[in-house]
Amino acid sequence: MSECVTHRKDNSMKSNRFPLTSRLSPRTIRGPLSSGRLRLAALAVAALASLPQHAPAQTDNFNSGALGPNWATTLSANYPGTISFIPDPFGGQALRLVATTSALSGSGNDQDSPRIMAWRTDRLYTNFYVAVDLLGWNTSIDRNTNGPLIALLARMTNVVRDPTVPVGRPDTMILWLNYNRFGGTPQGTRGVIVMGHLTDGQGDTPNDTLGIQGDFTLNPGHQYRMVFTGTNLLDGVGAVTNSVYYGRVYDLQDLTRPLATVYCPDPFPGYGGFFGYPVWADPGYSGLASVADGTGRTTDITFDNFVAAEYPPTSVSFPGTTNGEAGLPQVVNRTPASYSNFYAPAGGISFTATTLGGGNVTTIKMFLNGLDVSSSLTLSPLSNSRSVSFPSSGLTSNTVYDARIELANAAGQKTTNIWTFDTFSDAYLASPVCMNIECEDWDFGGGGHIDNPLASGFSTNTTIYNDMNLVLYPWTGAFNQGSSGYVNQGTAGDLGVDFFDHGDANRTAEADFRPVGSVGTTEGCASYIYVVSYPPPPYPYSTGYLNRYDYDTQRQKYSSVSSELQEYMLEGIEGGEWYNYTRTFSSANYYNVYLRYGSMYSMPLSLSQIAAGPTINKLGEFYTTNALAKCNYRYAPLMTLVTPPNSLIVNGTFAANASSFTVAPGYTGGSNPSSITGWTLNGAGGYGINGSGTSVGNPFSPVSSGGLTYAFLQGTGQALVQHLTTLAPTTTYQLGYSVAGRAGNTASYRVVLYSDNTFTTSYYDSGVQPADSSGFVTVNASFTTPATLGSAPNIQLANGSVAGDKTVDYANVFLVAGSTPVTMTNQLAVVNLSGTNTLRLLVDVPQEERTKYGLMLNYLAFVPAFVVLSSTQAATGYALDTTASINQSTRTITIPQSGPARFYRLRWDHQLIIKSITLVGGNVVMTFQ
Repeated sequence: MSECVTHRKDNSMKSNRFPLTSRLSPRTIRGPLSSGRLRLAALAVAALASLPQHAPAQTDNFNSGALGPNWATTLSANYPGTISFIPDPFGGQALRLVATTSALSGSGNDQDSPRIMAWRTDRLYTNFYVAVDLLGWNTSIDRNTNGPLIALLARMTNVVRDPTVPVGRPDTMILWLNYNRFGGTPQGTRGVIVMGHLTDGQGDTPNDTLGIQGDFTLNPGHQYRMVFTGTNLLDGVGAVTNSVYYGRVYDLQDLTRPLATVYCPDPFPGYGGFFGYPVWADPGYSGLASVADGTGRTTDITFDNFVAAEYPPTSVSFPGTTNGEAGLPQVVNRTPASYSNFYAPAGGISFTATTLGGGNVTTIKMFLNGLDVSSSLTLSPLSNSRSVSFPSSGLTSNTVYDARIELANAAGQKTTNIWTFDTFSDAYLASPVCMNIECEDWDFGGGGHIDNPLASGFSTNTTIYNDMNLVLYPWTGAFNQGSSGYVNQGTAGDLGVDFFDHGDANRTAEADFRPVGSVGTTEGCASYIYVVSYPPPPYPYSTGYLNRYDYDTQRQKYSSVSSELQEYMLEGIEGGEWYNYTRTFSSANYYNVYLRYGSMYSMPLSLSQIAAGPTINKLGEFYTTNALAKCNYRYAPLMTLVTPPNSLIVNGTFAANASSFTVAPGYTGGSNPSSITGWTLNGAGGYGINGSGTSVGNPFSPVSSGGLTYAFLQGTGQALVQHLTTLAPTTTYQLGYSVAGRAGNTASYRVVLYSDNTFTTSYYDSGVQPADSSGFVTVNASFTTPATLGSAPNIQLANGSVAGDKTVDYANVFLVAGSTPVTMTNQLAVVNLSGTNTLRLLVDVPQEERTKYGLMLNYLAFVPAFVVLSSTQAATGYALDTTASINQSTRTITIPQSGPARFYRLRWDHQLIIKSITLVGGNVVMTFQ
């Protein structure tokens, strides 16, 4: 948990409205204790002294459907709300807290926020461990807010007040998740985790809060476990010298490692007694809370499996934690660990499946990249703790794995452990067969580039970090900064030529090597900021910052320069921004491409090849995964949409010719510079295509475009039409398409297959349907053609809106013969590059406030792809066979049979041996090793 001192300007670290204010409520009860309060305090101390040192923990799984007598809440006339119990995933009950109003509205402070706080009254804790499962929260609640807050409470005091001060305004230590930190319609939100103090139910001054917060965003649909711990450090005579606090958040699908950890000491825990402030080192109650953000706001949170204890349980070794529901099976002591980078496959996989003393673990399954490999597991005998291993022969080097373990106990309760790791090696990525492009080394000077620039950055033991406001460029201590041939400062004119950035004055000081722009670059990830604060007068008052940094795996390229030189990367990027990279590839090579990144969001980034014009050839998409924190680094493979090879639709993905729409088409009377390949327009209104190279971003998209390339039709009665020449009579066909309405529209659509160009007889007609403006909806339909077909069958994608210029979007339109529903699938993209190429990395989503601080981009790794080449001749004419399906896990290759004779070659950097070739259901199936 090392920390380094730095100064950082970052809007993501603004204080929250609820906890961090500069006001002290005049109604807060403080000052000397009366004799009655002294007597109560003495009784509390006596009660504490009578407790055993390691008393049993206080737990509640809420399965009883009621809060027991040992719970107290803030429900009152001032803080009304609803406490209910709903089914949890394991057959029990979960606790739902909903608060919509506060009677203290207009009070002019944060105490007017609707809230429900609940705490256990059966024990006070000094050292504390508090944990709870977070099962759900209402993401539709007003996003233009700094709340709601999802909180754990500890050392909670002042819960029973004078009649003039309402219940619900305690003094407490607090760990909270805030998923609406940067709201506003339609900008989306991003969140923070904060740890600190509340005084009188709110934060009053920096002295009353630890001020620790970091960028972390919850993933809707996921469930988490929150853990909050605190320990007092004592001197030789029993006086408190310091308090140390940790907040951790786990994904419930991986309790082996926290997704995020925030930490800080409280250097002045005993000073709270001055001027009526609480003594934060003193004992108190433990609980949980759901708090809104001011008058008129709403909070709606679901919790489960609460526990409060003096110390964390020892049944699971750190950094893991126990499942909150006793007896459920869980994975512990797993190798490789979550997010393992450069893991040696010789280590295989091992873990323990346990119920921590509950019933037997009866079922154990494991999947690697979607393939069930359970038959290769070695299991110890049936018990409540079973060791499991998977052989090294089952892992392939230089591979990215998404892994899943499924467990069940004797009662049939199931849990899932999901994690990722890779088996690349530093030496392999640095070898001549691969190419790495550092994301921070984009082009400069109108296409200028450096094929293999040296590692750049600041040594982490540098005492002066860059800050344009304090130190002029060039900055002391930077490696290769401005060095000729290694890192180029660039010019202001590069914007829009070599890179595009929306601009943010607050990020200028973060542009370490190119201060002319506002692109953020950094070493490591500042996972949180700890605000150092000192007591109020008469003691000296000052504040400072301690940034906690997490670093990606240090490659030899960096460590060979300095052991203190960490990976350097892009940060602060957002939707619509892009970077060009010109590099020279030695010869014709087939590559798979992997993006090394950390992300708080699930979003697509596209990689394209830029040619003259510029012509943009989209190579594929990287899909980042929400990992709560952008400090959880992993690889995303470049993926490409696989069009069904037997589809009768030309350009069903609308990607072809999209780049010609470089002005803003689609507005009524606007310019439409090009037709859409394979389609003709039936109508006179606006139409166009979004996607890389176009000027059409979100003007015509639904709320969520899903990273799709789509065609849009603006205006009632318009349609895109394509003639179909290969339909057969009395044949069943499957039609698939995705459709959406423009955000804010109440548009309708209609898809029809006509028998001829008179548009009278139809084979399939969707009818007029509402177009969902929240996102694309995929439709799969089946129809059978009659015995007699029309002369010119065609498909029509229409805007069926009743009036006006409502806009409808279409994507991924496929038509195939057969009875199996047509689906669009993604597979590893194969990139064929030779000589000098310019590539563009684009954050392929609309610009939103939430995307500004959600990504860290380290490098692009181009590694040799395993490909199949085929030819009709034995000695010549070999080309990439795009119909081949390669499964490296099962070591099989499946290729549709093509003609009476065809010859195949396998190309990879590994030695391969063909073990068998068979014909199965019209496919050539090869096995290899």
